Amino acid sequence: MFFLRFLVLGWLAVGTWGQLIQVDVGVQGSFYNPGTVSAGLNDIVTFIFGGAEHDVTQSTFENPCVPLPGGFSSGFAGRGNNFSEPSPIWNLQITNVSGPLWFFCGATIPTSHCASGMVGAINPPSQEMYTSFIDAAKATNPTSTAAVSFVATGQGAFATESPVPSSVSLLPTTTLATPTTANGPTAAVSQDTGSSHSNLGAIIGGAIGKKKNSLRESLSRLLNILLVVFLI
Repeated sequence: MFFLRFLVLGWLAVGTWGQLIQVDVGVQGSFYNPGTVSAGLNDIVTFIFGGAEHDVTQSTFENPCVPLPGGFSSGFAGRGNNFSEPSPIWNLQITNVSGPLWFFCGATIPTSHCASGMVGAINPPSQEMYTSFIDAAKATNPTSTAAVSFVATGQGAFATESPVPSSVSLLPTTTLATPTTANGPTAAVSQDTGSSHSNLGAIIGGAIGKKKNSLRESLSRLLNILLVVFLI
């Protein structure tokens, strides 16, 4: 009975979350790189703040540098030039894939990061639409850019806590989501950032999309096989 309980708990642990997508923020002179990622329902987008202070604040396509009312925000996080410190991380779990999630950095030192093109998207309809989103952000008056403090729950995604050192937490610990394999809209994952970086100085941000689900899938299959054998 103990062995059966162990198998069931192991299967639940494997199936709690979807895929893991890593996004580096503020590393070596880049923005969110790539600026877009594709995520499915219950996937976790993990933002790693490896450079100066930045944030991830939800906005809209129409107003790229204005916080979306009721939207999520990581609040400012970063480790500056002290690379001996662990990078703060922030886990955002996707709860709705029916439309894109737009976000921006609200930092304003030395100038507006959003108006300099530091914006990103989860599941944008196309690369062309994302490019238009960048252009709209660059056309924004820097004085209208605003940032908000930590907000856990947004439209289409939520977090369980504000950014914490990477040595403390890697996954949400207080909320269990129903396992699913539903996929969101396909999004381009490349971004031409050359023109965005020519005169930004200390403005940095980054994103590297990675999906780490093969081990989870293999373990899940193994546990299912063991469970069948045990029951037989």
